[in-house]
Amino acid sequence: MPSKSLLGSRILKLCLVCRQNKTKCDAAATRPHPCTYCSKKNLVCVFDVTKPSQRSYDLTEKLVAEVLELHLKLDHIVESKNRLVRQILKKAPSTPATPLDMMGVLVSSDSESDTNEPTGPAYIDPIPTLSLADSFAIHSNLAVEPWTISYDRALFLLQNFKDNFLPYLPVLPELFFENPNLHEIHKQSDLLFWSIMVTSLLNQNLPGEYQTLARHVQNLVVVSCWFNTPRSLYCLVTLLILTTWPLPDDRSPKVQSNISVKYISLMKSLSLQFGLHKLDFISEFSKKTDLQVAQKPDVNDKMRERIYKFVNINSNYWLVFLGLSNSNYNGFHQDYIINKSANIDIFNKDAFESTDNFINSLLKISLIQLKMNESMNDVVESSNKMSKLIHLNMFEQILSDFSKKNSTPLVKDDLIDMSLEFSKLQLYIYYFSQVDISLDEYKNVIYRAVNCCSAILDLFTRSFGTVENFNQVPMHYRFGIELASLVLLDIHSSPLLRLLDDYTFVKLKFLQAYSFLSKCNGDGMTSTNRLLKIIHKFEECDKRKLLALRSKEKSFFLINKMSNYLISGLHYELIWHVYQTERYDCDDIAQIDWSLFGLNPKSPQHQGIINYVCDSSSIFA
Repeated sequence: MPSKSLLGSRILKLCLVCRQNKTKCDAAATRPHPCTYCSKKNLVCVFDVTKPSQRSYDLTEKLVAEVLELHLKLDHIVESKNRLVRQILKKAPSTPATPLDMMGVLVSSDSESDTNEPTGPAYIDPIPTLSLADSFAIHSNLAVEPWTISYDRALFLLQNFKDNFLPYLPVLPELFFENPNLHEIHKQSDLLFWSIMVTSLLNQNLPGEYQTLARHVQNLVVVSCWFNTPRSLYCLVTLLILTTWPLPDDRSPKVQSNISVKYISLMKSLSLQFGLHKLDFISEFSKKTDLQVAQKPDVNDKMRERIYKFVNINSNYWLVFLGLSNSNYNGFHQDYIINKSANIDIFNKDAFESTDNFINSLLKISLIQLKMNESMNDVVESSNKMSKLIHLNMFEQILSDFSKKNSTPLVKDDLIDMSLEFSKLQLYIYYFSQVDISLDEYKNVIYRAVNCCSAILDLFTRSFGTVENFNQVPMHYRFGIELASLVLLDIHSSPLLRLLDDYTFVKLKFLQAYSFLSKCNGDGMTSTNRLLKIIHKFEECDKRKLLALRSKEKSFFLINKMSNYLISGLHYELIWHVYQTERYDCDDIAQIDWSLFGLNPKSPQHQGIINYVCDSSSIFA
């Protein structure tokens, strides 16, 4: 019903001349004679009666009616979608749902391709997620079938995340998990909701479901963080979750294509955009940004500070492990909060909760790795080997001071000890390349590296020995096992150990590391699976050819090719060894100079080591 005009029903009675000139007209009183104005001007007075125009008010009413009609149509579309999803959920398992049934749209023919092959452009649904009365659905990638979950199972996975994953990444308050309303969580951030679901599936032994949901979540990140402007702190929490337990990545194995690197760059930018580095002046930042994760202001401040610290921790771990320079890569530098936490708060444990003390210790270790990585990056290409050795000795002394039981500012925890041993192992890998060092000194470094790998494996066994899926381990501790396995494998293939029993010990420790790596639940797109392929490929190559090559180059160093490798280069070094041995001439195998490695074939003890290293049997035998 259109509303009455605000001007009432008043009728205008005036002549055309007065109306045109906007003058006062008395034509109604002087009729049939001209009005006073027309009489004075000797003009023809034409009397007219009209009703005021209501065009502006009619236009407003028309727009309101159109908006109401659009709302009704949208409600009808949403209800139709919900009805389709309910029908799909009621279908028998023998008649699985299709993307066409789920969202009412045509699916690209790319969806019929092998899911193990790298996909092309992502196909993203306009409405990628749904929150229904008793279930949730996601279909952000039209090349993959829709994935649905009941309310009760989602509640179980949320609790599973709280119990088994949140302790390693405490960036959400306890209140978030107390009597949770999943519909409200989904409404606040569907991206956070689904990232929790996919991460919680890691310890459920359901690799097929995990891979399907992971591909949807990967596209949902694009929708929420690239197509749209992130406005909620929950987006940053999501990126932390997905860089602590990274999604499978079917892209190129090149570093610049690694999806975790893209997430790191994004969450760094978001942390500055949200003003997390300026907690005291956070009100100066965008009013449109939701920076609340809890109702209490003090809890909010604590959570925001933890989030910001983990942004730095995850960034440092990933970029160092991948061989990238933190500051040179995207211009991110330390600030007051990071320096205070790592250099002041770490010495005042009594003033903070145990969780914050743990985070400060992990942050401190990550900063040491960062500084070591950047310093060695500057000297690794230098022809002055003595300069490199000075830097190595300096960082080794720093790490040794942190390892002292009584004077270290780090908290007493197996995970912190494991992280510190991981940093030491990184340093020993720098020793593996060309430095100004004798053979005996080099062998001492080899043994220190073996002891470091052994310590990492023992600490890992105490903390994660019962884990059934290696991918559910946070990347801060997963990296240590991956690196230790490569180091032990390379050392086992070299004639640099002094006793045969030492080779037996290295083999046992490698097999222990391999037993952890092989627990991947059939997920073929993770970095761990790529690492396993490198290990098996290296084991298949002829070790005698490798020793002949080192003898020809007059070098006993384990790393010769990757002079600018940094930490990630150990992967590429093994690949380079495989490539070399495949194209090397077999006639030169007998020319191995065993004295280069400190061995004398005439010595029975040394001959036993020579025979063991040249044995063609696999380390898995």
